Amino acid sequence: MQQNVRIAEAACGDPTVRFKVKRIEGPSEVPAPSAGSARVVVLESGLGYADEYFVPKGNSRPRNYKKLPQRLTPTVRMGMDGQWMGALRGNDFITFTVSPGEHHLCVQFQNPGNAGTSSTLPMAFLSGMKADAGQTYYFQILYMMINNLDRWGLELQPLPEYPGRLILSRSSPVVFSTIPNTALVSKNP
Repeated sequence: MQQNVRIAEAACGDPTVRFKVKRIEGPSEVPAPSAGSARVVVLESGLGYADEYFVPKGNSRPRNYKKLPQRLTPTVRMGMDGQWMGALRGNDFITFTVSPGEHHLCVQFQNPGNAGTSSTLPMAFLSGMKADAGQTYYFQILYMMINNLDRWGLELQPLPEYPGRLILSRSSPVVFSTIPNTALVSKNP
């Protein structure tokens, strides 16, 4: 257990850092990586919910899935190798360059309450990657509601290039900034 905590701490950033996220109008294009580096694109496809208490009842399938507006979605922090690279909030994307080699990625709800736990530290969800110079790597943050919003789950999943580009074409870039943190647990901005 302690080894898992150390791995998470090594991938994630400072747990007291908080972000304000704002969607901007702009192209969904991602520049090619600069010489000697790789590019990482992290996509959040947004939180979908179904009518009828968010989950199907019995064997029936929900008829309508809708995207929650950005203001109603949780802020998710994205970290790599012990530093936060930024944050996303519903149908957004961020991109950054990395040096070639092994990297450890982390996604984490900014607000521990989103994870449905009483802990003061949110659970981290991890992934690893080996970056090669000149390549672009796509990752998708997947999250879902479980038990009618009592619990949340996250996953950071690598994507092949073409599905990554498709999701990217439907996503918006964001700008993010750090905000003062008066308490480790506070509401999303």
